[in-house]
Amino acid sequence: MDIIKFIRCNREVSELLEEICDVSILPILKEPQNQNGQLKYNIAGMTFAKEKSGSEYILLEDDSIGYWGSEGKVGRIADNLTDFFELIVNCPYWIDYLDCSQYSSKERLRRFANIIYEEHVEMFEEDMDVQLGELQKELANKLNICLYEDVVNKVLIKLFDVANRKPGMTVTYTEKEGRKIESSGSVFF
Repeated sequence: MDIIKFIRCNREVSELLEEICDVSILPILKEPQNQNGQLKYNIAGMTFAKEKSGSEYILLEDDSIGYWGSEGKVGRIADNLTDFFELIVNCPYWIDYLDCSQYSSKERLRRFANIIYEEHVEMFEEDMDVQLGELQKELANKLNICLYEDVVNKVLIKLFDVANRKPGMTVTYTEKEGRKIESSGSVFF
């Protein structure tokens, strides 16, 4: 939790995290989204961060990090806070990397990851007139985390393994009529 406290106390780091990763650290932990009692999680936790879309990052009771996506993706994404921050800083907009078919080989994943990253570099240059790589280095240094050259082996394979580990983090949605719908337990569809 020291990294969370550091970000809460450092406005510059907080703003950089929001700009690069679309992640805002909450001032205090809160109960995860429950849609007026219609959502039930299989693993207890507390929300510590959000995206602009309303999606939430949840510190689970086993200290791993779960994700509740406003568009239906739900699951565990990191073993701990350090891995979480390495994921979002090394792979801003990490959800773009969740194409399960690309994980069939490391070479295929590497090509896919390079394409996604280059799209993000262009987006940052065109939309914000900033260099993504420089911002990533600055944020990684301030958070005292690694910025990897080998994102496939150091970050994405780890994400895939954690996301598919059993038991997965699931959410059960109970409709007004009583019918229950359970998520798959993995952010990969």
